[in-house]
Amino acid sequence: MSNHVPSCDISFTVDSDDGTVPFCGNITCSTLRLSVNTAQDLSNLYSCSTITGDLVISSNFNESNAQLLGVKNVQGSLIIENVPSIQNLSLEIETIGKGLVLRNLTSLASVSLNGLKSVGNITWSGLPQLKQVESSSLTLTAGDVLISGTVLPGLGDLDIISTGNLQIMANIGFVNITLSASTANQITVSENGIGGQGSGSSVSLPNLTKAGQMSFEGCSNISAPLLEQTSGSLILSRNSLSSLSLPSLATIGGALVMNGTFTNLDFPKLNHVEGAFNILNNGTSDVCSGFAGLKQNVTKLPSATYACQNDAASSSNSSSTPIAPPPPPPSSTSTDAPAATTTPGAATLNKQSYLGLILVIAVGLVLV
Repeated sequence: MSNHVPSCDISFTVDSDDGTVPFCGNITCSTLRLSVNTAQDLSNLYSCSTITGDLVISSNFNESNAQLLGVKNVQGSLIIENVPSIQNLSLEIETIGKGLVLRNLTSLASVSLNGLKSVGNITWSGLPQLKQVESSSLTLTAGDVLISGTVLPGLGDLDIISTGNLQIMANIGFVNITLSASTANQITVSENGIGGQGSGSSVSLPNLTKAGQMSFEGCSNISAPLLEQTSGSLILSRNSLSSLSLPSLATIGGALVMNGTFTNLDFPKLNHVEGAFNILNNGTSDVCSGFAGLKQNVTKLPSATYACQNDAASSSNSSSTPIAPPPPPPSSTSTDAPAATTTPGAATLNKQSYLGLILVIAVGLVLV
C-alpha cells in the first residue's frame, strides 16, 4: 500500500463546527460526522489513521465491497445501516470509541475485523445473509453487545468480552456460544439455533463469576461452573435442556423462574433468593426436594412466593407456598382446653366401617 496516493477530490458529507472536510494528508481527520457515498471515498481515507467523530457509510453506497484501509481509530461510531448493496465488509480499525453499528444490511455475507480489539458497543441486527465473521484478534472487548437476526453459525474464534448488556437473539445458525467474560451486567440468550426452534444453542460461560439479570430461552445446554451470584433474576424458559448444574451459585439478587422438562437441577450452594422462587417441571422427576431447605429463606421475604411443582410427580413432591402474615399471638381470653382436632381420614374410615356392618347383617339375614 506504500504506492497509494490519496486524492482529496471526495464526495464527503460533513457535519462539523466549521463545515470543512478533513485534509487527506493529516494524521488525524477532525470532524463530528463523516458520511461516505462511494468506494473511492473510503479509499481516500487511507492516510487518516484517526477519525475523531463518527464515520457513516450512507445508504447511497451502491457497491458490493466496502474496504476501509488505513484508518486505525474511530473515536466516535462506525455506522453502516440500510445499505442493501454491501456484501463484504473489511476493516483495519483497531479501536472504535463508541459503537460498531451494522443494521439492516440485507446482502451482507461476510465481515473481516482485521485488528479490532476494543469497541464501545456492538449492534448487529437485521443481517439475514451474514454467515462469516473473521478477526485477527481473538479477543474483542466491548460494552453493550447486541447480535440479532443473522445466520452466523457462531462467533468462531472471536471471543467478545462484554462489560455491559449482552444480547444474542434469533440467530438461526448459532449452535455453540462460548464467552469468556468473568462479569456481565446482563445476559440474554434467546431463540438461537436452527430456525430458533429444535434443540437450540449450547451456552458456555466458563469464567463468569458475577452477573446482573440472566435470561435463557431455547437453549440445549447451559454451563457456568464458576457463577457465584447474580444481582438480578435468573430466568429459564422453553429450553430443551433436561438438567442444569450451577455448583457455585449461592445468591440470586432477583427471582428464580424456571420452566421446562427437567430430570436434575443441582444448585448445592444456593442459600438466598431475593425475589420469588418459581420452578415448574413438566417431567416426572422430583427436582423440588433439593430446594427444601431454601424454602424457609425465601418465605421470610415480605413480598416473595415459593412455588415448586413437578406436574406428573406425586403431590408430595410439589409445593406452592404463598407468603402469609405470621399468625396473631394467642388471645388473653383463651382457655387451656385443647382445640378440637380431626384425624385425617377419620370420616372416611367411619363411613367405610358403617357400610361394612350393614353388609354383614344383610348376609346374616340371607343365611337365616
